[in-house]
Amino acid sequence: MQNLATKLVLMRDLSPEGRPIAYKGRIREAFGAIGKQLSKIMWINLLCMVFVLPLFVVMFVVMRQYENNTIEQLGYNFSGGLGLGYGVVDDTLAGIETVYGIRKLFVLCSVLPGCMIASLGFAGAYHCCRNVLWGAKVQVLKHFARGIRNHWYKFLITFTVLGALGTGFAYFLIDMLEQYALHSAAGAGAWCGVILCGIGLLLTVMFSIVANPLFVQYKFRYRDAVKNACILSWTNILLTVLMTVLLVGPLALLFVSAMQIVIYLVVLLIGAAVWIVLDLAYGQFLGDTFIGALNEQNLINQRKEQERQTREQNRSVNRTSKKRKKSKR
Repeated sequence: MQNLATKLVLMRDLSPEGRPIAYKGRIREAFGAIGKQLSKIMWINLLCMVFVLPLFVVMFVVMRQYENNTIEQLGYNFSGGLGLGYGVVDDTLAGIETVYGIRKLFVLCSVLPGCMIASLGFAGAYHCCRNVLWGAKVQVLKHFARGIRNHWYKFLITFTVLGALGTGFAYFLIDMLEQYALHSAAGAGAWCGVILCGIGLLLTVMFSIVANPLFVQYKFRYRDAVKNACILSWTNILLTVLMTVLLVGPLALLFVSAMQIVIYLVVLLIGAAVWIVLDLAYGQFLGDTFIGALNEQNLINQRKEQERQTREQNRSVNRTSKKRKKSKR
């Protein structure tokens, strides 16, 4: 782990001068910053939701409405022929195939483009929320646009990978559920697809939770930010897994019907921006603990080396001047 840490690309972050880097209470600091600028957090969240809503609406509203309309138009019979007389056909299996087929189609057509569009909103929101966390001045529209302009390609690459893996995971999961519904068992292909895409998706989410803060808090080149994010994710694997569970876990409530309305309202009002500030606080903790501390130590070592070289030069000059004086005598 120590050898990996020495390979970090070092640089001071973009935060205001004098900000302490060695302190505790990062979560308390994050919620304190949110409380002080709650109105701006709501505006940042609203702007971010503009880019997230296309995917949200397609997957949770349009798809369900399309399923219901398709089933009604096809006129499937789900009674099993009970009480309707001889010759009535039960269409339950056909209905299951139709519904799962629609879901797979929507996943293939919507998740990746939706993630790519959402990446622009997150680029702007991360840039604004960075200033909120640092207590710096926040001009929401101006800084949101600046965040998109400066960081769009970094977030686009990350979210494209997330979207591709998310598409594969969702497709194979739906296919596996369809096979269980129809045949009470799933094939090896569906299981392999779910496992491989799930592992890839988990690793990419863990990477992005560390990388996204680095994109906006430092002025790294993209490849240096990716390198640092990989090193920090691996050297803090257990803590990163815990943060992934804490940040991503609540999103599972979107699939619990009793909680959906509440979760929708929270997400639309402040949810995304609060999530981003907490992620930034974690990224700032890793950056301060490793990049900031090593950068300061490196600067101290450079200063000492310069002082040592200056002393050596002075000694050399003194020796030369003494020799000249002796030769004159």
